[in-house]
Amino acid sequence: MKKFIAAITAITCLTVPVEAKTGNHEDHQSLFTALERVGVRIKLNDGCSKEFMGYYNYVANEMLICQENRGTFDESQVSWTEEDYDTLRHEAQHVIQDCVADGISSNEMTLMMPEHLDSIRDSLGDRAVNIAQVYEDRGPRAIQLEYEAFAVASNINARDIGETVISYCL
Repeated sequence: MKKFIAAITAITCLTVPVEAKTGNHEDHQSLFTALERVGVRIKLNDGCSKEFMGYYNYVANEMLICQENRGTFDESQVSWTEEDYDTLRHEAQHVIQDCVADGISSNEMTLMMPEHLDSIRDSLGDRAVNIAQVYEDRGPRAIQLEYEAFAVASNINARDIGETVISYCL
């Protein structure tokens, strides 16, 4: 968790996105396992549409990953792409936000590091405007949660996110 917090702190010191090694397949498998260990049910390609790549339902404690190269009506797992891994990291940050709020399945989410929100938003550059537009109908709090999740997914190693899931959710 120390590496995770150090990485978030580094993000907050920047005004442009950081290129960080987000991990290989084994790192993402470790994250997948951590999510399952804390009780998140992960579904792949189940009822996906073109509108989204995935979601975390904090009420049901369920995550859906819609793989980029999935078949139209086929819910089978296909080879993972960088976009799929990014979605897994992003949705895992929402799990952490659930755990920070008051434990997994708390039916609420909160920012992990609210004191750094302005810097996190700034680190996203032009993407922050797009994120705000896409999520504006859900309100300011949802936009803030998305800023944090997009920044983490872009900059933190999957294994570190998995360790943080365990730390906050068990």
